[in-house]
Amino acid sequence: MTDERRNALDRMRANPQEPFAFIPVAPLRDEKKEEAAAKRKAKRQAYDKKYPLTFFAVPSDLYVTAKNIKTYMRALAHEKMSTEASVALGFVQWSLKKVRGGEFRVEGRPDAARRKMGVTLVDNDGSTWPQTQEEPPAYPRTRKPKPQRIGWRWPADVKAQIKAIANDSMSEGEVAIRLLEYAMKRAKSGDAIIKTAPMDMRQSVSLEDQWPR
Repeated sequence: MTDERRNALDRMRANPQEPFAFIPVAPLRDEKKEEAAAKRKAKRQAYDKKYPLTFFAVPSDLYVTAKNIKTYMRALAHEKMSTEASVALGFVQWSLKKVRGGEFRVEGRPDAARRKMGVTLVDNDGSTWPQTQEEPPAYPRTRKPKPQRIGWRWPADVKAQIKAIANDSMSEGEVAIRLLEYAMKRAKSGDAIIKTAPMDMRQSVSLEDQWPR
């Protein structure tokens, strides 16, 4: 046994408690902090259950329109101290209310280039609502367009209403985009006013008619 090893053993015999000084002491549990974290987690899980993440497929000729809508919603959310999902929800609920009230209809139009019909918004007088028209992006034959999706956390009943309107003959994604576009243009033109209301740490956003119709 070397002198170095012998000296180490001698120190341990002389000070038997010394090795325990090198064992780190477990930190004390902060029960209040753990309880607060558990409450936040439960609150988030309840929110996610009430507002599931809903995605819609975007037709290739509406990629730019969908991107512009999301950009507008994001900017408005920042301005109103809200969230993009809340803004989009307020806008689509307003348009759905108009559909239920019979102020305009969502109709399909035949499109030979697609499996499903295109979407047109028709007022009571039979006129069609101005909609953004885009040329489908051109892709080389060797490359397929990358699928695009758009989505927010919306209540399940909103998804159900959009699905019912689409009725398997129209794209749910296109219906959702057209409803949001309709509300967005009406808000920009001043036909509808944007209102906010306190909701937790953020504001909820909704639309209200500027004048009685």
